[in-house]
Amino acid sequence: MIYSMDFLSLSSFAHPSTSILQQKRDSNTNHDSYSRSHPSADHLPVGASTRAVEDQAFSLLRSCVSFPRLTQIHARIVRHAIYSSNLVAAKLVSACFSLDRPSYADRVFAHVPRPSPFLWNSMIKGYVGLGRHCDALLVFDHMPDKDVVAWNVMLSSYACLDLSESMIAFHRMQLDGLKPDKVMAVTMLSAIADLGMLDSGKWFHEYVKKNEIAIDAYVGNALVDMYAKCGSIQDARLVFDEIIRKNISCYNSMIFGLAAHGLGEEALEIFTDAERTGIGIDDITMTAVLTACSHSGLVEEGLKYFKTMQNVYGIEPKTEYYGCIVDLLGRAGRFDEAMQIIEITEDDSFILGTLAAACRTHGNLGLANELVKNISKLDPTNCGFLVLQANAEAASGRWEEAVNVRRLIKDTRIKKRPSCCWIEVGNEVHEFVASDNSHLNSVKSARYIC
Repeated sequence: MIYSMDFLSLSSFAHPSTSILQQKRDSNTNHDSYSRSHPSADHLPVGASTRAVEDQAFSLLRSCVSFPRLTQIHARIVRHAIYSSNLVAAKLVSACFSLDRPSYADRVFAHVPRPSPFLWNSMIKGYVGLGRHCDALLVFDHMPDKDVVAWNVMLSSYACLDLSESMIAFHRMQLDGLKPDKVMAVTMLSAIADLGMLDSGKWFHEYVKKNEIAIDAYVGNALVDMYAKCGSIQDARLVFDEIIRKNISCYNSMIFGLAAHGLGEEALEIFTDAERTGIGIDDITMTAVLTACSHSGLVEEGLKYFKTMQNVYGIEPKTEYYGCIVDLLGRAGRFDEAMQIIEITEDDSFILGTLAAACRTHGNLGLANELVKNISKLDPTNCGFLVLQANAEAASGRWEEAVNVRRLIKDTRIKKRPSCCWIEVGNEVHEFVASDNSHLNSVKSARYIC
C-alpha cells in the first residue's frame, strides 16, 4: 500500500489482481495523515499554478540528499495534490533509487493511476542502476507499451546478466516492430564485441545500413571496436576510414585494436594522424599508444611518448602508464630500467606481477622470486599471484617453498576463477570453461583446436 507502512513488493507486478488502481484506493485514506506527519521546512508555493508547484518540487528533489528529507518533500507533494503527475512521480522515483530506496519507489509508482512510458522507464533505469537486473526485467515485462528507451535500457541490462541474452532480446524487439536507434545499435555492437561474434557483428552492420542508421562517430566507433575485438582488424580499419567526422574515441578504439593485433607501427601512424587533426589527445589515447608500443616491441618509441606526455600533451603520468612502460621494458628484457620505474611508483601488485611474468619468460628467476614475494605481501589473498609465486619457487628448485605456497592456497580455500572462452559456430555462441567437460562438444572442439 502507498503511504502506509506496508511497502509494495515487486511481486505485485506479477499478479493482475493487484492493480495500481486498487493500490490507489487503499492508500487514499492515508494521504492527509501522511502529509501531516512529515512536516517540511521548505513549503511549496501556496495558491500557485500546478506548473509552478511542480517546478518547485523538482528543484527540491534535485537537492535532496537524505531519505528523511525525501519523505518531507513527498509529504508536501501529497498535500498539494500533484502526487498523480507522471513527471513528479518520475522525479520522486529517481530520487528514491538514488538514495537506494527501491521499495519506496515502488510505493510512489503504484499510486499513479496511468503510468506513462517515462515513469515506467524511470523504474527500469532505477533497478538497473542498483544492479538489480532481474527486478528491472520484471518491471519491463509488465510494461504495456514498450518504447525504444525501455528496450535500450533492458538490452544493456541483459548484457550485464548474460551477453548472449542481448541477442535474444534484440530479436524480441524486432518482433514488437520497433525500429532501433543509435543508442540501441551501440548497445548491441558492444554486446557482440564482448562475445566475439564476428558473423553476428557483420550481420548487425548490414542491419544498421538497411535501417538507415547514420554511421557517425558514435556508431562508427562501436563498429571499429566490435570488428577489432572479433578479430577482423581489416574491417575495423575500413569502417574507421569511412567515418567522416572522427572524434578521439574513434582514434582510441582504432589504436587499441591495432595494438591488440600486434600492429604497433600502424597504430602509431593513426596516432600521428590524430595529432595532425588537432582533435585533442586524452589519457586513454596515451594508454593505447603505450600499449601498442609494448605489444610490438617498439621500446624507444614508447619511452619517447612516456617522457614527453606531460610537456607535449599535458597529460600527467598515472599508474597505468607506469604499468605499460614496465611491461614494455620487461618484454624487451631490460629489467634494470624496469626496476627504476618501479622504484619511483607506489607499490602496485599488478605492475610487479607484470614484471615478474616477464622475468620468468626471460629466465630471470631470481628477480621473479623477489618480485613475487613483494606481491604476496601487498595482496596475500590473490590466487593468481600465489600460483605465480608457487611456480617461481618450483622453477628455482625450491620445492619445499613451492609446496608451502600450494598448501596455503588449499588451506585458505582461495580459488582462482577458471579461464573460459566463447566460440561462435553457426551464429550460436558456445562457452567452454577450463577443466570442465560438461559441454556436449568439448572433446570434439578440443580435437579441432589442438
